[in-house]
Amino acid sequence: MSDSESPAPLIGSPLTERLLGQLGSPRWLWIVLWGLVPLVQTLMVAVVFKLSGKSIGSIPALLIPQAVLAYVVILLLWGLARLLRQARDLRPDLMRLTDRQHERDTMPNISSAVAPILLTTALAAANTAVNWIDSGPWLALANLPFLALTLLPIMTFVYTYLALLVGLHRLGRHRLALDPFPHDRSLGLAPVGSLAFTGFGLLFAAAIPIILSSSESAVTVLESYAVLGVSVLFFFLSMLRLHRQMSEAKAKNLQQARALYASAYEPLRTSATLETLESQASVLAAAQALEERAASILTWPIGDQLMGILIFIVAGVASGVIVRLAFLAAKL
Repeated sequence: MSDSESPAPLIGSPLTERLLGQLGSPRWLWIVLWGLVPLVQTLMVAVVFKLSGKSIGSIPALLIPQAVLAYVVILLLWGLARLLRQARDLRPDLMRLTDRQHERDTMPNISSAVAPILLTTALAAANTAVNWIDSGPWLALANLPFLALTLLPIMTFVYTYLALLVGLHRLGRHRLALDPFPHDRSLGLAPVGSLAFTGFGLLFAAAIPIILSSSESAVTVLESYAVLGVSVLFFFLSMLRLHRQMSEAKAKNLQQARALYASAYEPLRTSATLETLESQASVLAAAQALEERAASILTWPIGDQLMGILIFIVAGVASGVIVRLAFLAAKL
């Protein structure tokens, strides 16, 4: 099967992965050096301010947001490789779930360099415009290369993750072979949910520190909330078709289990005696166990514990947005 016909949600390699591959070994060193770019930018700003006789202001206020960006760059460069490994490992499961059906509608091509560059350009332009107004054109333009290098791995991760979610959404177009997984509460879809949740967790682990450390930068906070909002929307949309199929499979298993229990109980209706109960006890117990197992089948590819964590995170971010909007409204 060719990549263009495969239901696997992965085609190609992202831009930053190709760049790191061209740089060679050791990979971890290049990731760390890339992560140091925001701190080098801070050093450059401090030198410019010192030479021009301007006050640098609070060192922690200047350094902490950039240190957070350094952490985010390293996290997402490392996290992207992990996400890709998980996506590639998912292919055998998807082939089994789709019963080796072909899908002519190809998955999003994560090797595209255009989308991450466009996203990086848009965010860099917005931040540069604000810096231009606050600090003047020369410092804003001097910051631009550092800003672009910082944003590129972040936007590459965002684009790749959203593309993978689109791939999982399209996976739901297949009539999935969920019947071979009666022993599995997730009906064989746990690896799919794990992939989606891994990217989700990495994105939130990156965005929340940025929001907390950049409270003075309205543009950065707004951009972070926008990325989170779009990611949450794509996450649930990618799971929706799978949720419907899992719900149908659960209902089918429950119906079958209850029909078996009813058949096992039928002799007791006609002859409610201890002898009949004793003869049917093992069958009734087995039918009841089947019904309990069917009732425990998940209707989302994510386990109850992960779903609870997900809801907690989304609720926390939503509360933060409401509080921030209320605070801004009070200042007007």
